[in-house]
Amino acid sequence: MSIKRVILLVAVWLMGWQQMALGYELKGQIKNLGNAKVYLLLPANGDFVAVDSTLANAGVFVMKGNIKAPTVARIMVEGHPYPLVYFMLENTTYQITSFVSDKGRLAVPDIKGGALQNAWNNYNETYRDIYEVRRVAGQRAYQLKKAGNAPADTLRQLETLITQTEQKETAFTKDAIFKNKANVMGTYLMSTHLLSYEYNEARAMVARFVADLRTDYYYKDVVARLDKISNVLNGKPAPAFQLKDTLGNTVSLQDFKGKWVVLDFWASWCGPCRAENPALVKLYQEVKAADVVFMGISLDHDKAAWKKAIQQDGLHWIHASDLKGWKSDMCKKYAVEAVPHKFLINPQGDIVLSGAGMSDIKAVLEKRK
Repeated sequence: MSIKRVILLVAVWLMGWQQMALGYELKGQIKNLGNAKVYLLLPANGDFVAVDSTLANAGVFVMKGNIKAPTVARIMVEGHPYPLVYFMLENTTYQITSFVSDKGRLAVPDIKGGALQNAWNNYNETYRDIYEVRRVAGQRAYQLKKAGNAPADTLRQLETLITQTEQKETAFTKDAIFKNKANVMGTYLMSTHLLSYEYNEARAMVARFVADLRTDYYYKDVVARLDKISNVLNGKPAPAFQLKDTLGNTVSLQDFKGKWVVLDFWASWCGPCRAENPALVKLYQEVKAADVVFMGISLDHDKAAWKKAIQQDGLHWIHASDLKGWKSDMCKKYAVEAVPHKFLINPQGDIVLSGAGMSDIKAVLEKRK
């Protein structure tokens, strides 16, 4: 190794060591807050946990510390669990400003400091602009549908705009992930938007992260979730299960061996699920047969609410749940992270469609004979 190469490596090491030695400093000012505790939270065990706190005096606070590697962090103010504010923490100085409104609400803090945080702020500013177009279009479409007299062309235009904007959001975030493949902003965005990408595409995106990130919290989270998803891809055996139905009787996937099974993950509290149920009922009526079974897997906690929703929505098929919500073993077995979510299982017990759309389910079932 040349002397110049050695000198360069030493210089880079010294710069990194100096930054770590200096640590981070959070300087905050929250107008109208008074005296209250401010907490710094870091990711751990699928959630954020407080690792440090300080008392804000008349809304002014300073918090210092040191981290081994940049990470995503949150600031939380006593008495104000919301808004949920995420920022990119590295060993540098931050300015945090906010205020408490006349109604006692904490405004979303403005956080500045460091190259990563600057990139994060720029990403969020552009993303919000894109999302706002979709939000307004979605709200308008909902109002027109509710009124019941919307021109069909107008609704189609709004739905097209919503779809195009969703695609723009996904593409924009994918580009941001690629641009940040060497830092935690990339792994965090990959984690939060993982369900926007197909399995093979997501695997390819993960492969582009630099090797140094393999110990990063969000990198490991993404890899673990993709490993679970790999177990329920098309062609894989459907995971076995036993659950209680609404009457307390045990139902098992094995009970329906030799039949086609439409497995629908939903919940009474899930707005999109309930909105989709009329179309699901229509599908059921169109494809029901002796060799086709529909089974609803609920992520409810409240048995009464679950049973009431089944009756209200006219879901006249088998329903089962362990009433554990997102902590259900079924979520782990089938890698379900959002509802509604459907699977189509063939008579041999293999998954034919994972994360299936109703039109795809219908097409497969119509060709089964």
